Amino acid sequence: AALDAGLWAEWDADGDGRISVADFFEPQRGLLRWLVVHQQPSERGPDLERQRLAWFLHAVAKSEPSLKDLDFMDPDMDFTSMFFSSAHGKLQWCVLRADALGALLRMAGVSSLDRPGVGRLREWLAAHWSEWSSNEASAGYEDFDRQGGLADALCHHAHWTRASRAVAKLSGSSADSAQHIDALHSLHRFALGQGMSSSSEDGSQGGPTINISNVPSPADIVRCAKRFRDGGWNEESLTLLRQGLPCALAAMKKHPNHTQVVGWACRVSLVLVLGICSSVADLSEDEATWSDVV
Repeated sequence: AALDAGLWAEWDADGDGRISVADFFEPQRGLLRWLVVHQQPSERGPDLERQRLAWFLHAVAKSEPSLKDLDFMDPDMDFTSMFFSSAHGKLQWCVLRADALGALLRMAGVSSLDRPGVGRLREWLAAHWSEWSSNEASAGYEDFDRQGGLADALCHHAHWTRASRAVAKLSGSSADSAQHIDALHSLHRFALGQGMSSSSEDGSQGGPTINISNVPSPADIVRCAKRFRDGGWNEESLTLLRQGLPCALAAMKKHPNHTQVVGWACRVSLVLVLGICSSVADLSEDEATWSDVV
């Protein structure tokens, strides 16, 4: 699929249907250059969803000498104290749009080989960038971390992309049981709010993102219902969720004796049906039981 999307045409510069020696060594678009770039072991760095500040500093470190010697994967490193103990000047540090795109691709599970997928995410980022920054190429920490800012948007759109791909897979006729399980898992996590931020107490900062377990709890369902009642989903996400329920039921019908497919389809259905009930939204997250929710 990646070759059909244009990579072969990029490598085969003279269009003769084969990779010649000249094509292979072509310095800008040749196959050798592509292999060198894509087969290099990459430093993934911190996880944007779980280590937001560490991810930001890791991205900034490429151009900020004072950060180059930090171990961004050290679980004992207190990045918050380090950053905010003398934040003057540091708030001017910026993350590049290219780094934001890289994080979006990783979270959405889109390979660099998937040129149409990369193109769609690049176009989405370009279309919305002005919502987070007036600079076309970068965004500062405050725009990155605020509620509804760049980090929140990247996390949410990445999981929307995964869920959208899941619905497409569930709607198709060629997916096998393993693909259905993977798709239902992605849809389940999106429906429960994966990629949505949990606000700070003063509402100024986004994240950390909501932690999702494989088995929904009564509190998870109540949280979903409150989000639906309070307008926490945009129309694009609501449309996707509406498409999800018939897809989950269809997967269950196609694999009625497959325990994992039925189990994940039931989880998705439970969240999508009970997670829009106004009476469930009135319950307390901390005190609700399954009997209350049902």
